[in-house]
Amino acid sequence: AKPTVHVNSKVKGYLIVSYVLGAMLIAFSYNNAHHSVSYLHFDIFWLGMALVAIPTTYWGGWRCISSRAAVLLLISYGIFTFIPKFLMSISGPIFFDEYGHFRHANALLANGNIFNSNPYLPIVRYFPGLSLVTVGVHEVTRLSIWHSGQIVILLAHCSVLLTIFSISKSIGLSQRASYIAAMAYSFNPSYMYFDTQYAYESLALPLAFFVVLACIRARKSQTSRSSIFWMTTGAIA
Repeated sequence: AKPTVHVNSKVKGYLIVSYVLGAMLIAFSYNNAHHSVSYLHFDIFWLGMALVAIPTTYWGGWRCISSRAAVLLLISYGIFTFIPKFLMSISGPIFFDEYGHFRHANALLANGNIFNSNPYLPIVRYFPGLSLVTVGVHEVTRLSIWHSGQIVILLAHCSVLLTIFSISKSIGLSQRASYIAAMAYSFNPSYMYFDTQYAYESLALPLAFFVVLACIRARKSQTSRSSIFWMTTGAIA
């Protein structure tokens, strides 16, 4: 086996700079898009993405870094890929489903009824989980309902990469292959925009992956206590 490569301060510095520059380029591309008469803002956007995606994939997938470093890289990349959608909706919802979920969360906060009717998005009353978690975060942090919801979606967005990483390791893949599997998932076209909107699928999909992980861990558990733990947490999810 190859020895573990420690991510030294020089590499950490390079990664931090690449993330900062990548975020700045994405923000600049959004600003440029307001008055652009060409496709330059698209080029700037994808340059910013490449500036982060390439070194993140390289260091986690082609270098034998520690498991802790791999997890930190996946979390960092999850946060970074949340930025493009967040810049579009810093102060409130912009997508169709978001307005319905935002309304439902506000209604829940106002009257405590988790099954409020919602003519705008009727089905949301049957799936109140996102609203419940959002209101819970609001009660703890005292942030607005919208920003509380953004925290929930951000955590879910990052957690799905860690869950895929864990699933891959649980079925016998190496750490390198597991990391590449998580990064490959992050390149799907839904991950950066559709799965970062304030809507129930953005929370439900990470929970679904966690259920898969729980089933695998329960099946492979060596003790009944461990098996019961994973079955219980999977059932709760």
